[in-house]
Amino acid sequence: MSYGLSGLLRAIERFEPERGAQFESFAMHRIRGAMLDALRSLDWVPRQVRRDAREMERAEVALRTELGRPPTESELADHFGLDLAALRARILGIANSRIYSFDAPLPGHGTDGLEGGGSLLDVVPSEGYAEPQKALDSKETARALQGVIAELPERQQFVLSCYYREDLRLGEIAEILCLSESRVSQLHTKALISLRAAIAAAPHRERPLPR
Repeated sequence: MSYGLSGLLRAIERFEPERGAQFESFAMHRIRGAMLDALRSLDWVPRQVRRDAREMERAEVALRTELGRPPTESELADHFGLDLAALRARILGIANSRIYSFDAPLPGHGTDGLEGGGSLLDVVPSEGYAEPQKALDSKETARALQGVIAELPERQQFVLSCYYREDLRLGEIAEILCLSESRVSQLHTKALISLRAAIAAAPHRERPLPR
């Protein structure tokens, strides 16, 4: 609200009624711009990485719809005109910018926090469910996700299983697979992108996935 008020004040200072524009339209543009500029200044992730993430998801959706299955890394690399090393570097950049745990304690809410236990899952809204956990417990959602996961390459399935079912860290999974931790991080992010793409491409399936 404070950023919006700053934008409103700037709009008042710069508004020129003789130009014939309505103040409301002029002010809304300034207010929105002030808010977006402030949010961008607080974002520690470079804007190019954000653009890469959006483009990667759009490419996943387009290729999945065209091929009827998750695209391979080689197919994604061809789509972007990159070699595999460059594609993996891009995926790693995305991985380093936005991997979150719904079970991780919120700041000040951990076992040593002043406000007791609490996680991201407790505060994230979910359309159609009174509680986000019910969305995760839905049998329909579980079946749909199982089907999508079954289409993923074996290594990606293994990483997801170890990370989310066995609670292993990426470094521990890397040791099992004899890979670098950064490579496992790439596989993890690629799997998550594929899952999001499957949900986004749901209208093209005979049985849409729940959102």
